[in-house]
Amino acid sequence: MKVSKDHQSFDDWAEGIRPRLIRLVTPLCRGRHGAEDAVQEALLGLWRNRDRVQDWDAYAARAAWLNALKRRERQRPWVPLEDLEKAPPPALQGGMREGLEPWEMERALARLPAAQQTALRLRYYTGLSFKEIGESLKISLNTAASRCRYGLEALRLAFGQHSDSRAEEAPPHSPGGKRHG
Repeated sequence: MKVSKDHQSFDDWAEGIRPRLIRLVTPLCRGRHGAEDAVQEALLGLWRNRDRVQDWDAYAARAAWLNALKRRERQRPWVPLEDLEKAPPPALQGGMREGLEPWEMERALARLPAAQQTALRLRYYTGLSFKEIGESLKISLNTAASRCRYGLEALRLAFGQHSDSRAEEAPPHSPGGKRHG
């Protein structure tokens, strides 16, 4: 999204996107305070480059995520349980079990490859489209969609749920190679 370049328009836009960005990076920053700092740095960077940036939403999400990654590298490798309980899980589609605890989701997300984690967080925490994710991460739309799909499949498997009928066992074959059925 691109709005007019004046200060008041930017402030209004930033106040609207700030809560989504904080939800996006809170688990990565291991707490809300770090997430707020990462988002503030991203918004400041956007303000400085506002004349050159075409898509403010994608820029802000990517910058907040990168800032959060930098912060994470500088922090100790643990997450207080109370911070995980406050972080909302992504609104996953397609049969995730009800009553899933946020810390369960964060633990499962943490086991995914970084590329899948990033795509899922951008998709379900900030609501970006596959096209916007691709533009933000400088990957194709198809790659963004694939990362989300494979990440969702991995999460479903982690929680013991199968969502793809192709995962079912193939029909038995006779010794001659013909199907019985």
